[in-house]
Amino acid sequence: MYISTVVMPESGIDLFIYSFWVDMLIAFNVLILLLRLQDLTDFKRDLSLLTSRLGTAQDCL
Repeated sequence: MYISTVVMPESGIDLFIYSFWVDMLIAFNVLILLLRLQDLTDFKRDLSLLTSRLGTAQDCL
């Protein structure tokens, strides 16, 4: 079992560092989501090209 405890910083500097790392974690997750979206866009383009070529091949038969 995983137990997580959140310790809120008490001083201003600790709060700044804490919020900085939270912001970096959020930015990293957004970057990962954007990269996955790019992969899906590439997949859709490749699938469209493959479908087009398949249609051309069927026309030739």
